[in-house]
Amino acid sequence: MNCFSQREQIIRNWDIQLDKVVIDIDYKATLATDLPSGMKQGDILEISGQSEFVFEEDKIIRIVDRA
Repeated sequence: MNCFSQREQIIRNWDIQLDKVVIDIDYKATLATDLPSGMKQGDILEISGQSEFVFEEDKIIRIVDRA
């Protein structure tokens, strides 16, 4: 089931550190279905958040998303 008829993510900023990269993201989506929370099909969901990618030996070992 697809919950969104349309969605978009925009990276606003990123910070490269020694062992991680922190990215600030704006997310916008149009609902394709009604949700139990009371939001209805066609409503627009807008969230600003941050994703953190932690590296070890050139591999991502952890992803943390905050909204």
